[in-house]
Amino acid sequence: PAENAPWQEDVDHRIRWGMEQAMKYGLLTPGEPVVAVQGWKGGLGNTNTLRIIYAPTP
Repeated sequence: PAENAPWQEDVDHRIRWGMEQAMKYGLLTPGEPVVAVQGWKGGLGNTNTLRIIYAPTP
């Protein structure tokens, strides 16, 4: 739903930042798969999504 768009954008930015930091410290290489677990809204007990994404490539 459209009302969740800001939440999802924030989550996407946080995941990307985390992957960039992991690559910076040599823990992750570009193109490597990453499993991200998230919720549909903030707070405890809302985790309902598992995503398999790939680390960004330069």
